[in-house]
Amino acid sequence: MSARDVLSKLNGVKRAGDGWTARCPAHSDERNSLSVGEGDAGRVLLHCHAGCSFEQIVAAIGAERQNTNGNGSRMIVAAYDYTDEGRNLLSQAIRYEPKGFCQRRPDGAGGWIYKNALEGVRRVPYRLSELLSADPQAFVYLPEGEKDVERLASFGLIATTNAGGAGKWRDEYNEFLRGRQVVILPDNDEPGRKHTAQVARSLHGIAADVRVLELPNLPPKGDVSDWLDAGGTVEQLSALAGSAPLWTQEKQEDAPALRIVRMADVEPEQVAWLWHPYIPRGKFTLLEGDPGLGKSWITCALACAVSRGHGLPNAAPFEAGDVLMLSAEDGLGDTLRPRLDSVGADVSRVFALDEPLTFDAPGLLRLEAAIIEHTPALVIVDPLFAFTGGKVDIHRANECRAISAPLAAIAERQGCALVAVRHLGKSRGQGHALNAGIGSIDFIAAARSALLVGRDPDDESKRAIVQTKNNLAPHGEAIGYKLEGNQFFWTGASDLTAGRILAAESDEGERSTITEAVDFLSVALSSGGRDSKAIKDEAKEAGISEPTLRRAKARLKVQARKVGLPGSHYQKWVWELPEGDQLSAEGDQKRESDHLRASGTDKGTYSQHLAEDDQGSISDHLRESVDHLRESDEPLDDEQAERAAIREVDGGLAPEATEAAFSECTDFFAEMARESNTLDDGRIFDKDGKEYFF
Repeated sequence: MSARDVLSKLNGVKRAGDGWTARCPAHSDERNSLSVGEGDAGRVLLHCHAGCSFEQIVAAIGAERQNTNGNGSRMIVAAYDYTDEGRNLLSQAIRYEPKGFCQRRPDGAGGWIYKNALEGVRRVPYRLSELLSADPQAFVYLPEGEKDVERLASFGLIATTNAGGAGKWRDEYNEFLRGRQVVILPDNDEPGRKHTAQVARSLHGIAADVRVLELPNLPPKGDVSDWLDAGGTVEQLSALAGSAPLWTQEKQEDAPALRIVRMADVEPEQVAWLWHPYIPRGKFTLLEGDPGLGKSWITCALACAVSRGHGLPNAAPFEAGDVLMLSAEDGLGDTLRPRLDSVGADVSRVFALDEPLTFDAPGLLRLEAAIIEHTPALVIVDPLFAFTGGKVDIHRANECRAISAPLAAIAERQGCALVAVRHLGKSRGQGHALNAGIGSIDFIAAARSALLVGRDPDDESKRAIVQTKNNLAPHGEAIGYKLEGNQFFWTGASDLTAGRILAAESDEGERSTITEAVDFLSVALSSGGRDSKAIKDEAKEAGISEPTLRRAKARLKVQARKVGLPGSHYQKWVWELPEGDQLSAEGDQKRESDHLRASGTDKGTYSQHLAEDDQGSISDHLRESVDHLRESDEPLDDEQAERAAIREVDGGLAPEATEAAFSECTDFFAEMARESNTLDDGRIFDKDGKEYFF
C-alpha cells in the first residue's frame, strides 16, 4: 500500500513539509495528530502523536504491512527527533515493528541518510530543549530508550536519554546535566546494568548527585514503561527516586578509557568575531579596570553597537543582534536605561536580568536557559564577582574554575560573545596586566581575550581600552574613548599602554588596605575554623601582607587556638570567627542580594558589607600583635614582649605615640596576667595552656 492509498483512507489530510498530517483513525481525534510520510523504496511512515500504536492505526484503516526486504515485513512505528537548543533537527532515532532501531539524519534535500547516519552530527541528549528549560532542582530521569522518556514526559516528569541505547553514553552529554539530580532507571538485564554503571561513572562529580533506581518487580528485560503498565504510579516513582541510594565510585580500575580523537577527523573551524580582534563569538572575554573609569559605559556602547549592527571602532557594519545584560551595580531604570538611550541603543533588542542570580550549578543552568530563549549575540556580566556568591573563595583556582569553565562552555555552545567585567586588585598585579584583576588568575586563563580599561597617569582625560590577551589573533591596537556631559564617545586609536594604565594611581587605593584584608579574612573563615598557615599563604597570593592580615584578624576578633597532640609536630594553630559571626546560608543569600542592589557609590571589589574604617586603636594593634606572638614557640619576657608587640604593629607607630603605646602595652600584659592562671613559681598560663614569662 502506497502513501496515497493510506491518505485516501484518512480524514483532514493536510500537507506538512515533505509529508502530511491527518486525523488518527485509531482514536477520537479532534485535531490532526497523525503524521504520514514516505521513506526509502516507497515505505509508508505512520506516527500518532497521541500514542496510538502502529498496529492500531493499520487495523483502523484496513492496511497491511509493507514488505521492505526479503526477510519479512518491517514498518517504522515511531520517529524520535534529536534537536539542538533551538529545536533544530539534528538526527532521528527510528523504531520499527517487528522491534528494531536505527539512526538517520536529514540529507538537506528532503530525504534521509541512513549509512553512517551520525557521522559529523552533533550529539545531544534527547529532548534537550525541554531539559534545559526545566526546573533545575527537579529530578532528571535517565531511562534507556526514547519510548520510556516520552512515557515519563507524558506525566510531566523531566527525562532524557542518549541515542543508540545501552552502552552508547558519551561524555559530551555530561555538561547538560551539570549540577542536576539524576536518577538512572536501568533495564532489568545485564546490558542495562552495564549501561547504568557507565553513565553513573561519567556523571560522577558533574551532576549534583546520581541515584540508581532499580524498580521493584520488573520482569526480565523489563523497563520503566513495563513497570508503569503493571500498575506503578508517578507518585510511587517519585518516592522511590527520593529514597534511592546515591551512586559512589568504588572501583577506580573500572573507570572508562579516555576518549581520544584523530585530528584528521576534526573539522577545522574559523573563529567568528563580534568585534575583531577584541571580542570573539562563542568565547569568554574579560573587561577589566578600576571603578569609575567608564567600564559600564563601555558595555552600554557595546550593547548599542550590537543592537544597531554598527558603531564599533574599525569594524564594518554587521547583522544586528540581541543583547542580554546582567547588571548588579546599576539600577535598570535610573542608570542602565538612560545610558542605553544616551548611546543610541535599540532598547527593543536589549534584555536585562531583573532578579538576583548566583553562578552556582542551578544558576548557570538558568542563565543558559535564558540565553537559549532570547538568543543574544552578546551577553554582559557586570561585575562578575557580584554573581559568584558568598561561599566562593575567588582567590582559589579550583573554586573559580567551577564558574569560569561553565561560562566559557555556555558561550561556546550557544555561539554568543560573553563579556564579564572585573575590577583591578589593590596591588594591580605589580604592573603585570594579566595579574592585575581581583581573584584567581584562572578567570583570565579561561578568557580568550582580555581588555584593560584605564587612563593615562599624566592626563586623566585620556582613556582607552588596551588588549592584554588574545589567544585567537594578534593583539588589536588600543582604542580611545571619552566621557563628556553624561555621554560616551569613541575617539579612535590611542597610544595608551597597559603599563601606563597600571602605573596610574588607583581609585581603589582610596579604599583602605585593612578593609580589603577584613573582607578577605571574613570570607576565608565563613565556613569555620582553618589552618592559620593556609590562610596566610592565600592572603599572600591575594597581595595582602601578613601584618595587615593580623590587623584584620584583630578587627574581626578572630580566635586562635592550638589543636592536635601537645608537643607533637601535628599541632597547628587554627583561626576561627567568634561564635555567631560565621556566615550562615541565610547571611550569604542576604549578602548576594546586597551586592545586586549596590548603587554606583558603592562600587568596590568583591565585598561591600564590612566597615570601611582603617584606623584601629593602639589596643587593637597590640592585642593582635600579642596573639601573633602567642602563636610562636618562643616565650618572651615582659620587656621583650612589650617591645616585640610594638614592633609588630603594621608600619610601626609615630614617635609621639611610642610612650603611650608602651604604657598601654604594659597595662595589657598586666590585664592578661590577672586573667591567666599563675603558679607559685611565677609562671603564667593562658586559658589554652600557653606559658608566658614575666
